[in-house]
Amino acid sequence: MPHIVVRVTAGFLAGAITVAVFHQGMYFILKQIGVPLQGLPWNMAALPAAYGLPVLANQMFWGGLWGILFAVLYDVMPGGQGSLKGLLFGMVFPMLLGSWLIVAALKGQPLLAGFLAD
Repeated sequence: MPHIVVRVTAGFLAGAITVAVFHQGMYFILKQIGVPLQGLPWNMAALPAAYGLPVLANQMFWGGLWGILFAVLYDVMPGGQGSLKGLLFGMVFPMLLGSWLIVAALKGQPLLAGFLAD
């Protein structure tokens, strides 16, 4: 029991910190080189749909939940090196399944970010 609690806690913290450092850092870099992205990096504006939490806190919360899923699935994922497992997990689950399919379908947006548009 204590092992799973430690793993879940570490997964949540790692996912949340990763959003604040790497996701938002890359967002900042892309905005600086002129990529037309919506929103701002490290946005602390209140998000009404998230009970008034700042946008960054909401994103970190969801990153933490994805981190828990990664921590639970880590041992059963194929591959050897942990960073490769993390890269593959991050590309498949949060981006493809989360943003491009599930969230897009819930919000009525084009699936797969519109790549398969007619």
